[in-house]
Amino acid sequence: MARLGDLLRPITDPHALLRAGLRRVAAAFGAAAHHSVQPSRFDPSLSITEPCLDGFLTLTWSAPTSSRALAQLSLRSLADRVHHAHLREQQRGSLLESRNHALELIGAALEARDLETQGHTRRVAHWAQQVARAADLDPEEAEALHLGALLHDLGKLAIPDAILLKPGPLTDQERAVMQRHPGLGAALAQRVPHLPDGALDVVRSHHEHWNGRGYPAGLRGEEIPRPARLFAVIDTYDALTSDRPYRAAWTPQAAWAEVQRLSGQQFDPRAVHLLGEVLQPA
Repeated sequence: MARLGDLLRPITDPHALLRAGLRRVAAAFGAAAHHSVQPSRFDPSLSITEPCLDGFLTLTWSAPTSSRALAQLSLRSLADRVHHAHLREQQRGSLLESRNHALELIGAALEARDLETQGHTRRVAHWAQQVARAADLDPEEAEALHLGALLHDLGKLAIPDAILLKPGPLTDQERAVMQRHPGLGAALAQRVPHLPDGALDVVRSHHEHWNGRGYPAGLRGEEIPRPARLFAVIDTYDALTSDRPYRAAWTPQAAWAEVQRLSGQQFDPRAVHLLGEVLQPA
């Protein structure tokens, strides 16, 4: 039983834990294993059963065994372990849901301060989910892209109103201050519990350019983390198609043409292609 506990401890998903644990318990006691929704109908003298989650775990033998009591104890221990893993998964889901709501509120607060970007955070977060599906990202990377989209402008909280809300062009000095916002945002975002590294990459690097002429670090090509490369295209497309005090929104066709023009210069060509799949599905 101690060995079984050591083998199962790294498994956190309750269903994977159930499958692996039942297989190992069955092998340890020379039994056949079953997991069913309904209670077992096997001969009670040749089987043992334990309730587990929404079903039942059963071990069966072809002949009576002297290990029945220890097998029952092992099966009960497995069921308890699976139950606790299920509770931890539910708690983690609730915590992550609360975190995501908090991040959405941060995005809304940013937009309330910078009136010209109202709705921008919600829209780019939506586009990020669409592009993640088109790119066939794994769930962890897709979540990182989405969370990074919610927080991408967090650093603007540290930019003085005189610069952030200035109606006209920025001076070179003011532009240098504005270009600090990705690094400032990443420093703030690091304080968010359990935020994936990919989300921090989006916040820190979404103004880097494929040709190395972006900021804050002047990264080039694949030096730029993939989530940031994907988000950079989304961010620019939404900015172009949104009204600003100094210009009207571009048409989707004109904005897409501009994004394509900048492919291989400002943007990763693969990221441009993926956004195109979302905007112009076959």
